[in-house]
Amino acid sequence: MEKNVIIKRASNLETKEDLLLLLNDIVKDELGKDDAFSFSMKQLMYYCNPNNVRGRYSHFSIPKKSGGCRNIAVPSRGLGNLLHYVNIMLKAIYQPSDYAMGFVEGRCVVDNAMRHVGQNYIFNTDLENFFPSIEQPRVWKRFQLSPFNFKRPIANILAGLCCIKEKNDDGSFIYVVPQGAPTSPLITNSICDVLDRRLNGLARRFNLHYSRYADDITFSSMHNVYKVGGDFRTELKRIVEDQHFRMKESKTRLQKIGERQEVTGLIVSSKVNTSAAYVAEIRNLLHIWEKYGYNEVYKRFYPKYKADKGYIKKGEPLLENVLYGKLQYLKMVKGYKDSVYAALQARYDRLTSPINASSEQKYDYLRSFTLAEFEEIVGNQIRYSLSKNGNLYGRVNLNDNDIIVSITNAAKVQLVKNKIITDESMIASVKTSKSTIPANSRPGLYVVLTAKNGKSLFWMMTYYDPTVTDIDLSSVSVSELVDIWEQEGINAAIEAYENGILFKQDNKSFEKLKGGKQKFYRPSSF
Repeated sequence: MEKNVIIKRASNLETKEDLLLLLNDIVKDELGKDDAFSFSMKQLMYYCNPNNVRGRYSHFSIPKKSGGCRNIAVPSRGLGNLLHYVNIMLKAIYQPSDYAMGFVEGRCVVDNAMRHVGQNYIFNTDLENFFPSIEQPRVWKRFQLSPFNFKRPIANILAGLCCIKEKNDDGSFIYVVPQGAPTSPLITNSICDVLDRRLNGLARRFNLHYSRYADDITFSSMHNVYKVGGDFRTELKRIVEDQHFRMKESKTRLQKIGERQEVTGLIVSSKVNTSAAYVAEIRNLLHIWEKYGYNEVYKRFYPKYKADKGYIKKGEPLLENVLYGKLQYLKMVKGYKDSVYAALQARYDRLTSPINASSEQKYDYLRSFTLAEFEEIVGNQIRYSLSKNGNLYGRVNLNDNDIIVSITNAAKVQLVKNKIITDESMIASVKTSKSTIPANSRPGLYVVLTAKNGKSLFWMMTYYDPTVTDIDLSSVSVSELVDIWEQEGINAAIEAYENGILFKQDNKSFEKLKGGKQKFYRPSSF
């Protein structure tokens, strides 16, 4: 839906029915079909009441680098979908201030850092408990002011949708903006409009540069006005507290010229740059991969990644994807013409290739390790257990993260045969089956990093290496494949090639060996 259409319709909202109709029309427009799903009045009324805690949010905590924990509230699927379309409506109406660099389309950490390059002094401070410090009455009032100008009934519903009920240490309850909802970033920026305007006024008074990235506030200048107890700090504290925020003293620091000057994780001494450690990490991983192979670099990468990111990012990491993301960030900061970026990207390109991007199969087998190699990577042996429904699976702990390994039936049989599993109840759960080893693959127990439907990475134990199914083309007659194509069609020829069929030559013809069909992973080189 066009931005101006949303703005016009939003300005005429009078009732909850009007709001629901607008949100459902945005859904139809975004999905491009009139019969798209629609929200019901029952859903809207339930989710807009923060006292209805069931089915609204799930909570978890992640450790902060500076110590303590950050509480994250993730909306349920139903509420999350509703907030997504509420956010589309709000984004059409609201334009963040020029000083807000975080959560704004077209702005990023690089833009934030650029404002402070080459300055003698850089002063940083953080706003303490940024999201939870914004209470629902404040959100309700902001929605009634420009540029939103919502009528009170509409502001009531929106403020209820966008806030969460939290319990204080003394047992009382408070309603605040949750960290984790799709609407929270825009709401915090709109709440901080007055703060940004006043802090920019303070910066102009003292001839400084100012920017804010979420709760991270930065001033910079060629001269020093940042003395503790001085006019600048006194006025800064007054403005921040007048806007119902508090400065986090432990994160307040002054960086002088000659020192490492950093703004939102980027170096800004003479130009915007990543840290040397960031580049060194990429270079080191590529070097190990080039010199010692993928298995060795994964042994170095995986434990560290799980220690640093395991509590934030669920699921299993693929090294190629992590490196790609790091290189994209490096390109954003340094530019695609930068020689350091270009050299590292070229090395990455030589080592990688697209992995089964066009396959329509259910599972993509990305990387495989022998059972011994996998246990060396994680530094522990797999422990085997039965799930509630009696299914055998593996579990291993790494850096306080439980890694789950699903097990194919053929692998279960081999675990029993090799006496890796000796528990009678586990043995009883294993169904006897014949294990068919695919053509040109390797038998044995492998732990394979697997993607389901192109995403959702997980570990799976198999009784062969499913990433090795390439056919020896020297023994395959191309003319015979063409014959199959002519006689049975292209799909039959593709199936004959991709299904890992063993061929043997006999009077210039090929016979499929007995053993049945098996669908295989298509290597990227095919």
